[in-house]
Amino acid sequence: MHPRIADALRIGRCGPVARALGPRAARVSRHLAYGILGKPRKRVPEVDTVREGLHWRLDLAEDAQRLMFLGLYEQELRDRVFSDLQGVFVDVGANVGFWSVPAATRVPVVAFEPNPWAAEHLIVNAELNGLEIDVRRQAVSSRPGELDLYASDLEQNASQATLHRDAIYGSAEQILVPVVTLDDAVGEVDTLKIDVEGHEEEVLRGAQSLLGSRTPRVVVIELLGWRLAHAGSTPERVVVLLESYGYQATLRRPVPEDVFDTVVFQRS
Repeated sequence: MHPRIADALRIGRCGPVARALGPRAARVSRHLAYGILGKPRKRVPEVDTVREGLHWRLDLAEDAQRLMFLGLYEQELRDRVFSDLQGVFVDVGANVGFWSVPAATRVPVVAFEPNPWAAEHLIVNAELNGLEIDVRRQAVSSRPGELDLYASDLEQNASQATLHRDAIYGSAEQILVPVVTLDDAVGEVDTLKIDVEGHEEEVLRGAQSLLGSRTPRVVVIELLGWRLAHAGSTPERVVVLLESYGYQATLRRPVPEDVFDTVVFQRS
């Protein structure tokens, strides 16, 4: 089977295609439809809400979106970064827009999100607020091409989607996604945020020209030790790489391998 066809069927098994076709196909051949697309799963209703003065459509079946609904998603950290935005904000691993949407009320935003469900939610959340965000349905790494994106459930566990199969315990869904480097994809950047479930070092290695040009001014990056380990990296390696380009942050050294933190680096 052609990889793109296989990906389309995987998307159908876990997403809106199955939900849309399931009831109709049941009248003709329930077994045929479910055999191809899988049974549509029960859904927690999406909710429209206002948080931090912005409108959001959130799927409460997904962990990170529940945290946003409860007002617990990195609010203090985001407020601190947003208070000092001075130019283009680039969001690598944008999910449904927790960082991109508020940033877009202040500055131009480029958002990279390869997971199709998360990207669609990001676009909806931008539209709900009358904002324009340059949404790119691509993964970011050290070289361009295509890679598989994995999650135990690409829709309901969108915030945990990763390019590393070993980081998913048990069964996993996967889709083939396009990959770019930051050096090829963006120009001058003021603030760069990276949250890619263990692939952070590879994103930085594909941004050597960008980082060497003394932009961005600020790098916000997730350090999640066990995810980095599955990618063949460590938190300390990520920090040393950023330091080699003149960035500094206040954090314990050497960085513990079990760290789970989002850290703000600035030019020294």
